Amino acid sequence: MTPILHQLHWLPIRQRILFKTAVLVYKCRHGMAPSYLSTYCMPTSSHDGQCHLRSVASGQLSVPRTTTNYGDRSFAVSGPTVWNSLPAAL
Repeated sequence: MTPILHQLHWLPIRQRILFKTAVLVYKCRHGMAPSYLSTYCMPTSSHDGQCHLRSVASGQLSVPRTTTNYGDRSFAVSGPTVWNSLPAAL
């Protein structure tokens, strides 16, 4: 089945979810997504007291802290986490 998936350019489910999340964060950063989603994609430079971090220059997003695994699956946490995990060359 794997050769057929490669031939059709399909991604496995887990990778497709990560891809779709990264595309949605890209749209949030460039003003192509609804404003209620864009509020979750804040760069680290927008927070006070973090102006001297290296993540400010690299364009990383701030990831809110959660105490549950359920909270880690929300877009507010998973979106910035996926975006920050991308290579800097992209």
